[in-house]
Amino acid sequence: MRSFSSNDGKLPADNKLPFVSVIVPAYNSEKFVAECIECLLRQDYPRDRFEIIVVDNGSTDGTIEKISAFNELLILFETDIRSSYAARNRGLDSARGDIIAFTDSDCTPEPDWISSGVRCLEEMDAELAGGRVKFKYSSKCTASELIDSFSNMQIETDIRERNVAKTANLFCRNSVFENIGSFLSTARSGGDVEFTKRATDEGLKLIFCSQAVVGHPARRFRELVRKSFRTGYGKVNIGSVSPLRAFAQFARGLLSPPRFRKWAKRIEVEELSVNSFKVVRVGFMRHFVDSVYLFGAFIGSLHANKKLNP
Repeated sequence: MRSFSSNDGKLPADNKLPFVSVIVPAYNSEKFVAECIECLLRQDYPRDRFEIIVVDNGSTDGTIEKISAFNELLILFETDIRSSYAARNRGLDSARGDIIAFTDSDCTPEPDWISSGVRCLEEMDAELAGGRVKFKYSSKCTASELIDSFSNMQIETDIRERNVAKTANLFCRNSVFENIGSFLSTARSGGDVEFTKRATDEGLKLIFCSQAVVGHPARRFRELVRKSFRTGYGKVNIGSVSPLRAFAQFARGLLSPPRFRKWAKRIEVEELSVNSFKVVRVGFMRHFVDSVYLFGAFIGSLHANKKLNP
C-alpha cells in the first residue's frame, strides 16, 4: 500500500495517486450547491486525479441550472426514488475512483479536504474515514443553531462510540462497496449510519480524520425541526421498531425534564459567548427537538407496521 510522507504532510507529485470520485447528491439546492462545487474545484489534489459527480434527485428549483453552469463535472439524475442514498448509489454506478468521497450539497470542503482524506486512509491503512464537520453560525448564533451543532454530525464521537459515520464527510475505498454493497436506497434518513455499521460489522476499519474538514451551516429552528422528524421517521428503515415501543419512548422523552446543566457545560467547553437566557432556551428547545425526533419514530413505526400488516 502506498504511504505518504509524514515529514511535510504533502502528497507525492505523480500520477500514481489514488483516483478519487467525489459524489454530491443534490435536491432543491440552488442556494448553496454552486459554492460546494467551487470549493471542490479549488482542491489542492491534482485535478486529473479526481472527478466530481453531482446527482440531482428531482429538484424543482434552479438546482439543475446552477450545476449546469460548471463544465468540469459529471451530472447525473435519480428521479425514481426520492432519497439522497438512492442518488449516491446512482453516482456510484458511474464512479471511476479507487476512493469514493462523499459530501453534501450544502457543505463547503476545505481546499485540502480530498488530500487529507486520502492521506488518512493510506497512512492509517483503513477502508473508511469520516472527516470533521465544522459548523458555521449566523451573526445571531441562535439557540437552534447551537443545538444543531451540538447534536448532529458529531463524527468523531459517532466513530469512537458507535463505529459509524455520516456521508456529509466520508471517504471509502471502492473495495468497500464490492464487499458489502451500496446504500439502502429507500432510506429517508440514517442510510449512512446503516451502511458504515454494516461495514464495521464486517471487520472493515473506520477511522476519524480530523484534518479532512467541511463547513456546514448550522440549521435554523424550522430546518432543525424538519430534520429531527425526518431522522426519527427514517429510523424504521434501518431497524424494526414496534409502534408500542416507539410510543413508549416518545412518552418517556416528552415527560423527562430538560437538561439545562448539560448544555450549559457544552457551551462552556465550546467557549461560546452565550448568556443565561439563551442557555435556558437551548435546554427547552433541545427537549422539544428530541420529542419531535421520537414522535417521528413513532409515526414511522406505524407506517412500517401498516405495510407489514395490510
